[in-house]
Amino acid sequence: MKKQLQILVGGAFAIVMLVTASLIYVHGVKAQNTSASITLPARLSYAAKFVCGFEQPTSPTVPAESQVNTGNYTTVINIHNPWASAVTIQKKVALATPETYPDTKLVNPTKRYQDIVTSDHGMSIDCTEIVNLLTLNGTPPTASFIEGWVVIDSYFPNATSTAAGIDVVAVTTTSSGPNATGAPSAVNSHEVTIVPGRSLPAGTWPF
Repeated sequence: MKKQLQILVGGAFAIVMLVTASLIYVHGVKAQNTSASITLPARLSYAAKFVCGFEQPTSPTVPAESQVNTGNYTTVINIHNPWASAVTIQKKVALATPETYPDTKLVNPTKRYQDIVTSDHGMSIDCTEIVNLLTLNGTPPTASFIEGWVVIDSYFPNATSTAAGIDVVAVTTTSSGPNATGAPSAVNSHEVTIVPGRSLPAGTWPF
């Protein structure tokens, strides 16, 4: 009788251990699934508009139109650190999804990529780099034309309460696309836009 009781107790203990291990595993999987979120300090956030690629000629039914007029579009985003110390930036690409009401399928932004910009230095993010970030994210573009925003968050590496405002300027150039010989055509328009910063509080963000 005593031996049977020991067997029952041992079996119950084994079941409890298996259940506990399963719960730990499930909790771990859930933690991994939510690992895309990121905790950031108070910062300034800049959403720089970009248009990249060649919009193919189309023959839509009037008054329907393509996203932009036929042509070749390119954007470069210039970043400058005016401070005496280095600034940390987090950058991500958020593609704009064409609305197809009522079934618009929004596209998640990419994960964030961190850079350090030293005092009085600058960097540029062009269409080639935007495609690179999308590819590193595992979501390379499949169309010849993309548009959206490069979102740049800036703060001091030691996360002080002082805002790390930086200079962000976007330059977009448009041409009519390759000519009959395949050579690029002359620029027919360009736009220089100073991108304003938005103050955001510290917190955890889903992307």
